[in-house]
Amino acid sequence: MKQRKKDAERRMENLPLEVRTAVDQMLIEGATFQEVADAASGWTSRKVAAEAVAAYLRSNPGLQEQRFRRQMEIAAELTRLAKAALEPPPLATPAATEAGEASLGRRNQQLRAQVALLGSRKTQLETRIRRIETQLKLWKWELMRRKFHDFENALANPEGTSLPPAASAKLQEIAKLLDLHHPARRDDGRSATGSA
Repeated sequence: MKQRKKDAERRMENLPLEVRTAVDQMLIEGATFQEVADAASGWTSRKVAAEAVAAYLRSNPGLQEQRFRRQMEIAAELTRLAKAALEPPPLATPAATEAGEASLGRRNQQLRAQVALLGSRKTQLETRIRRIETQLKLWKWELMRRKFHDFENALANPEGTSLPPAASAKLQEIAKLLDLHHPARRDDGRSATGSA
């Protein structure tokens, strides 16, 4: 057991100086052993265990004292903040109350105007996004149609004769499907028979 502890301490001592400095700072600030181990492992190529960090702290009385002092400072600050939060607010005069209410009313109006402006901008942006999406769909379908027609032309016989009737019928069927499912025709609400 003592040998494992010494090995753990030695591993922490073998870390680069800048990593040990950061580890010391994290320990002083109250980080858990696991948090420190994870950070040290990320900074180096070595795996650092939480037990190694704990052994390192136990072997360093000066670091323990700094950690304790910092925790006491944090506790004192938290106590001060808690007391301040529990104290009743100072009594306000009627004039100060009216001025504060007027100021809050103006601020409320400003915030409402900003919310309305942001809502309007959001609506405009959403409309632009829908237009762009529709345009992209149209371009995609047009590209698909062009590729289809290029494919159809490439399948034509070299002598310029047409395709066999079965292949030609199949290609016409695919072309009609492309026309039927064209986004512009669906978005405009046209019927499938009207577009064919």
